[in-house]
Amino acid sequence: MRPDRSLGRTRGLPEGNPGQDPGDAADLPSIRIDAGNEAAWCGERRLELTPRVFAVLRHLVEHPNRLITRDDLLARVWRDTIVSDAALASCIRDLRRALGDSSDMPRYLETVHRRGFRFIGPIAVPAAALEQGRTDAARGLLSSIYTSFTKGHDTADLREAKSLLEPPDGRPASQLPRDSGQRGSARPRTRRTR
Repeated sequence: MRPDRSLGRTRGLPEGNPGQDPGDAADLPSIRIDAGNEAAWCGERRLELTPRVFAVLRHLVEHPNRLITRDDLLARVWRDTIVSDAALASCIRDLRRALGDSSDMPRYLETVHRRGFRFIGPIAVPAAALEQGRTDAARGLLSSIYTSFTKGHDTADLREAKSLLEPPDGRPASQLPRDSGQRGSARPRTRRTR
């Protein structure tokens, strides 16, 4: 995996993909999805996509390196509308054109013959998601400290303090991810001196 200069970290393309030279993976721009604005970027370039093509890309990117069947895509994107396979084929063709990809040597979208498609390209993790992960880790660490210091004590002040540790989405602090001690984390590092 490689860093993306503007968007944080990337995921995807762990080892070579079929039809792709391993040296090309480092040069391949990451795909970034902005679901709230229904927009997608390939590196720094905004992709011009119709709503259906965007929905296909979004679904594939949400399930990287997994086979997504044609039936699943038709049910997900067209829902109750009856359409032929030609509509999906047209969307896939438009998506490949927007990504500069090809079915012969796929870099982003692999066709699994007679079954469906697999997204194989790099995916940018938005900076907001990275920041939310850090916030969750900090809340989790504070929650474990709170629990260890207040075990056996229950007062209104302690309950109020604990409620401040709960994230706005309502998850209990005990379900938040714990800090791994990696660089940039909330856990302080200690240094040994002689």
